[in-house]
Amino acid sequence: MPFWVLVNTLTLGTISKFYSYMVVKDQNDVGRKFKLKPNELSSILFVLSIYRNACAHDERLYNLKAINKNGRPNMIKSTPLHTSLVIPQDSSGNHKHGKNDLFSIVIIFKLVLSKTSFNRSFYAIKTEIEKLEKQLNTIEIGDVLLEMGFPKNWYAIKNI
Repeated sequence: MPFWVLVNTLTLGTISKFYSYMVVKDQNDVGRKFKLKPNELSSILFVLSIYRNACAHDERLYNLKAINKNGRPNMIKSTPLHTSLVIPQDSSGNHKHGKNDLFSIVIIFKLVLSKTSFNRSFYAIKTEIEKLEKQLNTIEIGDVLLEMGFPKNWYAIKNI
């Protein structure tokens, strides 16, 4: 069976594991399509699978963090997007947001989707945030966005 047919039957988690078991040369070939190194793509696939599973099982997303089986955070690598958005860093120089939170999904989309697909996703997210803001009475939208890992200027990602 050709791989492109097989992929349609696999879960994102299985694809993530499959990718991690590929030989480095093949991982590099796949990663090159997205301009990512194998370890970067591997962590992206893991984070995506955590969020995909939460969506599929109607779990809470707004403050979900991608955590591995050992209870450790699994994070995407810092990217030029993190720097451009001036996301704060901790004392070790690691960005505090956009690594394993909901905003990391927006960053992943920016990295791997076509411009058209990213823009469609961006505007869908922006619309939902605007709807939510209108419904909030006791908490500010900025507090909710921060809990999701969104920096105050998150919308600037569209033009980066």
